[in-house]
Amino acid sequence: MGARKFVRRGAVLLAGALIAGLPIASGSAQESARERYIVVLERGVPAHATAHEHARSENAEVGFVYEHALNGYSAMMSPQAAERIANRPNVEYVEPDIELHASAQTLPTGVNRIDGELSPTARINGIDERI
Repeated sequence: MGARKFVRRGAVLLAGALIAGLPIASGSAQESARERYIVVLERGVPAHATAHEHARSENAEVGFVYEHALNGYSAMMSPQAAERIANRPNVEYVEPDIELHASAQTLPTGVNRIDGELSPTARINGIDERI
């Protein structure tokens, strides 16, 4: 694969993204800060069984198990546990679970002033009419 399978928080920079990690006291001092992660498993790996096994072996608290849009699960765990899970052979990658906010597209003032969005020539009415 070549690329690192574990993405640290500082490596993921998205405009408007809010990091959703909450420290919770548990375990040793090194692994006491727990954060939310998304674990994406390779195709064909049973998500429920793997999430249960990772929860048991890495003291992770599984939230949701995903089987449709992606194969994996979300969990609260220490960054060290997330890195260990990312290095397992059946894991595609592990990323921090972040909250994103989308905003609507706005029409620039000049285009709106001349009603450019209504032009039949420009075909920018929001309907894809490409041939």
